[in-house]
Amino acid sequence: MTKSALIVLIIVLVVALAMVIPSITRTIRRSKVSECAGHVHTLWHLRAQFASSNDDRYIPFGGQYFMVLQQAPKLKPQGYEQFYCPLTDEERIPGRTSYRGPALLLKKLSQEDPCAADREGNHGPGEGGNVLTLFGDVKEVGANDPLWIRARTTTKE
Repeated sequence: MTKSALIVLIIVLVVALAMVIPSITRTIRRSKVSECAGHVHTLWHLRAQFASSNDDRYIPFGGQYFMVLQQAPKLKPQGYEQFYCPLTDEERIPGRTSYRGPALLLKKLSQEDPCAADREGNHGPGEGGNVLTLFGDVKEVGANDPLWIRARTTTKE
């Protein structure tokens, strides 16, 4: 193989990689966003189990809403991963979460109102994130979406 043929081959490989890498990066990001939605949904189910097995005992507001679940012996969550958005680099430790919980009593919210959401910046600066409605739906929304804007008043850290 001549030197010029080798250079052409290297250039072709670099161009091919340049076209493939962004696609792989997008796929990895989409996977993490979906995993994040799964975490929010799982926390909602754990909360429902906890409330039903504890006679709807008082559960605090904001992120502390989900911290009660970390100490629930009957639930035994699988580690702390589900309390964190996979898009953050936060250390996964007990007593913390990267999600916002309800800022109001749930009975004061409508079924479409956000009752939990990613913290601002979890999915990147100005990117929005996943929002959980009281009905139990998880939606990925942008920073300018009305649901994300509403989540700023119905959820807190």
